[in-house]
Amino acid sequence: TMKRTSLGQQLVIVSRLILWAATGRILLHDSVYLGGSASNNPEAWTFMQMLFTLGGGSLGLIIVGTLLNRLAARDTACSVAFSLALTILSTGMAIMLAGYIKGGVAAIPLSASLAGTTAAAFVLSRYCNDPTVSYLRGATSIGLVGLFGFVCIGHFFGQLTGPRAFALFLTPLLCWISELPGLRSMSSWQKSAIRLIAVSVSLGTVLYFARCDFEAKMAPLLAKATPGLAPIEC
Repeated sequence: TMKRTSLGQQLVIVSRLILWAATGRILLHDSVYLGGSASNNPEAWTFMQMLFTLGGGSLGLIIVGTLLNRLAARDTACSVAFSLALTILSTGMAIMLAGYIKGGVAAIPLSASLAGTTAAAFVLSRYCNDPTVSYLRGATSIGLVGLFGFVCIGHFFGQLTGPRAFALFLTPLLCWISELPGLRSMSSWQKSAIRLIAVSVSLGTVLYFARCDFEAKMAPLLAKATPGLAPIEC
């Protein structure tokens, strides 16, 4: 029985790594970026650009996913999953502020479903004495792939800037702040609060600058439509 369990866990890990490694290639399939030099498209990547972008994205997804799953295996898994749900929602808002409305709206159902799963797992752990790790580890992996997908879509098919995309994707790693010396010995709810505060501050900062860019672009249009409107300042 132990051998079967160990084999099953290894298959899950291998399948997860394969999915993470292939996510970038799947997202950009049949796009102008992967057309190659033969397509005569100025936006098509060279082989080295393709290798660097897809390889770097896959490596980043594997590293972030491994770190989040390791953290979610501890006693405060709900806060990790909920932080990921907040990040997905904020990424959708940033994509919409960057001008890609449909791409940003698509993040809302995934964020809501992940938040609902987290809430259900929290209830099970509190009132049914059922551990949340087994539920939330899978939910966290799915949510992370979704976050990576929205970041890629917003950047490559929208106008989400590179630094902003990186900041959004790496924000869930701020949950590790609770493992710093001096914070590690706190109770579970205190560590959860610290994680959510750190993630919320980062997301709020990203969305603030995204809103400033949006208003700067919209200011000339609003000035023409409403001549008496005061200029927008950020």
